[in-house]
Amino acid sequence: MARRSKTASQWLGDMVEFLGLGAIQLSTPDPITIAKGKELQWGDDLTSITVSVNDEWIFSQYNTTTGFLFISDQNPTPQAEVGSQGAGSVMLMSAEDSARGSHLRIWKNRGGNYNAASTQVGDQLGAIDFTGFDSADLGEASTYSDTDFAQIEGYATNVTDGSSAGRMVFKVLSKDSFNSILTLSGSANTISIGTGKHIIAMDQDIRYADSSDNTVIVELPGVKIPAHAIITSVAAVVKTGSDLTTHKVNIQISATSGTGANSSISSGTELLGAGVTNTDSSDSASAEDIDLSDDVKEVWVCRDTVRNTLGDAYVYICNAGTGNGTTSPEVGTLTVIIEYYGLD
Repeated sequence: MARRSKTASQWLGDMVEFLGLGAIQLSTPDPITIAKGKELQWGDDLTSITVSVNDEWIFSQYNTTTGFLFISDQNPTPQAEVGSQGAGSVMLMSAEDSARGSHLRIWKNRGGNYNAASTQVGDQLGAIDFTGFDSADLGEASTYSDTDFAQIEGYATNVTDGSSAGRMVFKVLSKDSFNSILTLSGSANTISIGTGKHIIAMDQDIRYADSSDNTVIVELPGVKIPAHAIITSVAAVVKTGSDLTTHKVNIQISATSGTGANSSISSGTELLGAGVTNTDSSDSASAEDIDLSDDVKEVWVCRDTVRNTLGDAYVYICNAGTGNGTTSPEVGTLTVIIEYYGLD
């Protein structure tokens, strides 16, 4: 198909029709060169449109009845399909022969289109709004308003390389005010329901051992139990066993943060282990220390009510007893789940 050479006025006269409300209609059967190597062209039946770069198409919309389009960097096989599945619905489908699925990315860049700039702590990276009309919204088409009834928001809470973390907030409208019903916090590995109930759930690698009782193995990073909180449940699951012959631990809280490995915990309060009478385990209803050496997948749990009278408290995994020795393990991971009520 031959390309036409036209002046700007000829292009406007032949191609462009302004329909009002910001809409423009293009009317030409020929390809449109956007820039060198980049072309916009119509299908033979004028019901499809393709955007190509150096003869490799990257976007193709076809069949105006179904509204499907392809997005691809492969020719002719598309990597993704986006289409309508009926009125008001959208489907995103990966058409690539691989294990990778469809991927939707919402991206925040402070530097604009061409200059990358670091995200700042507290930045909202994106949001999904669920919008409709309430009884006061409707009016003339030129003056109507709308209402967001629900939102999903994503934030950056730490932007330091190696420690980056985020937060996701689910909100719903109630009496014209948004309530944060569910918050997922990466920094503290916490699920929060409303503002008062919290569940900490994290996998912690265990890489130290000591033959002294109640010495620190590791402080759970980013985890804090606020002052006046009430702990209602503490559980631990051995995800990966230790390579030590004997490796028993317990879970404690302390008002002091930053106590290093192999040092004695400062005024610790045991939450889970042989020192807490109501600790149950998969093997026994009697209180036992958490055994990392040969109890993979086994569970320890205690549902005692613990009132935090220490002020802000920090969670530690500690050596239990004197039989662990001083050789550091190379493997071993403990899943820790703590449920509490309180406000930071």
